[in-house]
Amino acid sequence: MPVTLSGFAQKALLGSAFCFLALAFASAWGQDSQCTSDAYDLIAEVREVIDGDSVLLTDGRQVRFIGVNTPERAKEGRVAEPLADAARAALIGYLASGNNRIALDFDSELQDRYGRLLAHVFLPDGASLSARLIQDGWGLAIAVPPNLALQDCYRLAEQEARTRRRGVWADAYYGARDAGVLETRATGFMRVKGRLDRIGFSRSALWLQIGRLGVRIDKRYLPHFRHWNFHALQGLELEVRGWVSGQGGRLRMNLKHPNDLEVLTASQARE
Repeated sequence: MPVTLSGFAQKALLGSAFCFLALAFASAWGQDSQCTSDAYDLIAEVREVIDGDSVLLTDGRQVRFIGVNTPERAKEGRVAEPLADAARAALIGYLASGNNRIALDFDSELQDRYGRLLAHVFLPDGASLSARLIQDGWGLAIAVPPNLALQDCYRLAEQEARTRRRGVWADAYYGARDAGVLETRATGFMRVKGRLDRIGFSRSALWLQIGRLGVRIDKRYLPHFRHWNFHALQGLELEVRGWVSGQGGRLRMNLKHPNDLEVLTASQARE
């Protein structure tokens, strides 16, 4: 289970002396990027770039960038996704411009279920690495509550990449897949589009059936969708993004935030 800490608890965990050092770096480092932080929680140095959205620090801890999902590299018998190595190479280049030094700004959760630090990560000039990866087309913006700081900025970065057809937005592999013909073996992170056929409820969630894909919105996340009238959307074309898994021959995606849901126009539905 993720370790969830308040902002105050995070600062206490780091210690008063360290926090003073981090604040000193925050004032010394520039903040030219649109996605900025008022103060950093940790100043660190990168030992290794694992993939496009995660790094290994010199102290042995891994960091997973908040707000972005980049193509998966080859692992556990699965071949690499297109642009995975290019995304990693791009991140290596960004980090080299800052001598592999980064600043971390934690959000509501300090770690993910794998024990990796979760953070908004910045270069010495204040540039957000998540925003730069998204803006250059090396990954897609993703919203995972409760870590939602800078979401608006990440979405703006994605709009630019999408408009200019950079990286993943120019590769057919990352186009939205048709939910009506989605194969059972289709798993992993993806965009999926299709008609909202029906809406259902269980004790713990609201369900949207989009073609062959069951989209689950846990009741914990329903407050984020309080302005959405799903019954009014029935029969319309939607696009969702997230991690698809197969259970009992059925495909399922957990949807946690409306930023990962889009109502498509007629032209978008045909793309």
